[in-house]
Amino acid sequence: IAQDATTVIIPHNAMDGVSQEILAPLKKNEQGNYIVGTDYPTYFNIMDNCTVTQTRKAMMLAFKNRAYPANDEVLQQLMKLRYELAQLLGYKTYAHLDLDDEMVKTPERAYAFIHNLIEQSRQKELDEFARLSADQYPSVMPAKDGTFQPWDIPFAYNQYKKKHFNIDEHVLREYFPVDHTLDALFDIYHQFMGINFERESIHDLWVEDLTLVTVRAASNDILGYIILDLYPRDNKYKHACHASIIPALISKEEHKKTVEEYKVVGDF
Repeated sequence: IAQDATTVIIPHNAMDGVSQEILAPLKKNEQGNYIVGTDYPTYFNIMDNCTVTQTRKAMMLAFKNRAYPANDEVLQQLMKLRYELAQLLGYKTYAHLDLDDEMVKTPERAYAFIHNLIEQSRQKELDEFARLSADQYPSVMPAKDGTFQPWDIPFAYNQYKKKHFNIDEHVLREYFPVDHTLDALFDIYHQFMGINFERESIHDLWVEDLTLVTVRAASNDILGYIILDLYPRDNKYKHACHASIIPALISKEEHKKTVEEYKVVGDF
């Protein structure tokens, strides 16, 4: 999925409602139409704000079919091997294995919890649906059974929030610039846990646009490091992701071996 390069050709007059922040960087073909990718910022902005139904539909179909059919065989093999693993370890299904060390313990309890939650929230769902259906943008066309088309749901919710609650999440972003937001988050952890954070640029890793965060205890001892890789680029995960380079809990012997094997630079 990270390597998927699917694009959708959208006529230049079919992007009404989409912010210039999204439109400006987009490439155009010879006819002047937009060449639109399925990265998260672009996709969600279009789904939330584009007033043109066909644009939202085309984007959702492209987004939901990323890496298909290439991934189909991978997923089939994955399910097969997971089932074999569960059987070898004495579990009925992979779900039983996966949930065994979780609070819910079994798929049966998970299903029961979810279905009970659905029943408890059913009336609230119906009330919200009635309000959304009664006051909706003209381009939101109901399905034959009266429900929303899937490509209309994000747009419908966003338009309702703008109209009735004066909430525009795109505008809200202007109040959360990256540096200020990071400082505020770090301050919360400092207040609750007494730990401190030091930020600096770091070089000679997988890309230049990185930030190193050193995490220190109140005693000034180093607790660990965080490398922030915040911005989208080709072949990178298109969603929020965290990956450990060296585990937080590790013996000194294992730490030494890991550092030697991966030849990690500096203090790592």
